[in-house]
Amino acid sequence: MRLLTAAIVSLSLTVLALAQEAKTFAGEVTATSLRLRAGPGEAYQPVVQLERGSRVIVLGKHANNPSWYRVEVPGGYRAWVFSRFVAKGKDGVGLVTAKHLLVRPRPSTRYHQLEGVLERNERVKILDEKTTEAGTWYLVRVPQRIPLYAHVTYLRKIGPASLAKAPPATEEGPALEPVEPGTDADKRFLALEPDVRLKLVKVTSVADLRPLRQAVRDVDRTQLSVENRERRVKLLADIVETEHKLAILEVQRKEKQVKGDLDAKLREIDRRYRLRLSQIREEFEATRTPRYVASGIVRWAPDIFGRHPAYRLVEGGRMRSFLIAPDFDLAKFRGKRVGVTGITDPESGTGYVTVMVRRIEILGNE
Repeated sequence: MRLLTAAIVSLSLTVLALAQEAKTFAGEVTATSLRLRAGPGEAYQPVVQLERGSRVIVLGKHANNPSWYRVEVPGGYRAWVFSRFVAKGKDGVGLVTAKHLLVRPRPSTRYHQLEGVLERNERVKILDEKTTEAGTWYLVRVPQRIPLYAHVTYLRKIGPASLAKAPPATEEGPALEPVEPGTDADKRFLALEPDVRLKLVKVTSVADLRPLRQAVRDVDRTQLSVENRERRVKLLADIVETEHKLAILEVQRKEKQVKGDLDAKLREIDRRYRLRLSQIREEFEATRTPRYVASGIVRWAPDIFGRHPAYRLVEGGRMRSFLIAPDFDLAKFRGKRVGVTGITDPESGTGYVTVMVRRIEILGNE
């Protein structure tokens, strides 16, 4: 009976193992080199680079993106953790002090965290450390159980998961190394950025910025690493800021031009106004200037017929006109040169013009 029970248990374990093997399998890299990434997409950072023929354990396809396999790297790989949550001991061994410690492909929180975590009291091999503005980071050997992702195109099934054997580890850590982002888009952007920034400080108009902005936008951001994607955003922001400054300068230049044109027009209006005002004043003064109908020296004598004495204007010994001035005392003007205006009567019967004086002004003495 005991033998039967043992056989049943053994058979169950075998069936369970076979079922587990059926869910997972060994995959072999078919590309010349394959980057395993932190998540199911090109936007995630590459963590490990494998050569053709390398093997991984395929855990299955991602639920939301079935074009990507979720894989384990035999022997683990290297990634970074924040040192604050690791107690460093002797011989480079660290003890995790956080309940769940995030693992990242680069020493910065700007990079995607990996899917798995290191648990409290888990021991890790510290391979290197790096100090950044945020603090110190440890490069550790990540256990196999924290998965990565690979595109299904570059892995072929070769059999059960047991065929994916771990490569021998060294004291310095596993043979697999994390790689820096280096897609064609990254290289193109890194070559473009300094040229754009150099031209950015020399532009003088908003129109000069259009080709620079278009060149940056032509770089496919989905193909960039996270760091370069952020640099691209920052570069576009600097272009927009420069465009804003140039737009302000352009508005100020146009305002200055409009003000200059307006000042010129106001000066011309003022000039015309003063000229017209001067003309009006001259015309007004002209109306005030006496327009005499006769002028000469006032003489008193009988008329030419010897009749009643009369006042007359004489010029050069010749009589010019008779003066009739009921409103003026012409005696005051005797012997003075005067100008007179009034009503003239050329048909007085005397042959001379008779003036009914309305205004008389002294022009000088005899």
